[in-house]
Amino acid sequence: VAVIRPVIKQRSEDVHPFQSLKDGLAFILKDRKIFYLSVFGAVSSIFLWPYQTLMPPIAQQVFGAGAQGLGSLLSAAGAGSLVGAIFTSAMSKKENRLPFIYWGIAISALSLVAFSQNHNFILAHVLLFLTGLGSLMFVSTLNTWVQILSPDRMRGRIMAVYLTMFVGMMPIGNALAGAIAEKTSSLFAIGLGAVVVLLAGIYFYFRGVLSNFS
Repeated sequence: VAVIRPVIKQRSEDVHPFQSLKDGLAFILKDRKIFYLSVFGAVSSIFLWPYQTLMPPIAQQVFGAGAQGLGSLLSAAGAGSLVGAIFTSAMSKKENRLPFIYWGIAISALSLVAFSQNHNFILAHVLLFLTGLGSLMFVSTLNTWVQILSPDRMRGRIMAVYLTMFVGMMPIGNALAGAIAEKTSSLFAIGLGAVVVLLAGIYFYFRGVLSNFS
């Protein structure tokens, strides 16, 4: 006679949300790999993603486009993100996905640098498509690696801190990009942010801070 042993769910302790964030942050600060992944997520959130916020004035002032033109530009970036998601998902069984981070950084950052120097409306769609493609590739891979490297007992707390850093830095990035655009131009602000992300990626690559993750 087979006896199926019931699974007894352990009652988890009630932990205050701030305590959970504190515990997650403490773990991230001790774990070199998760720390660098989180830092790079924050860097991209501050310097790369504000291009979406600056797109309305760019569409109007640079390309002379109205609401329909703006929607077209943002749709190009969205289409690139969709393709990036499909590609990343299709390659999910690949043992070493670390190159997706670096390739994603290179594609998205270089595309935005080129976009900041472009005044052709059609070419802008191509560059934004590549930006969406690359950004989704490396962000998705970052998220995956943070979850893989996190212990089961700490995964929820670590992801809470990681997502807080990623999403929480966006308003800071938008404010910074807006201030730079006010003093210079929206295209310059986008290009400068992309260069910062690209330099960060180059630094991480040659320092090997994301190596041996497979």
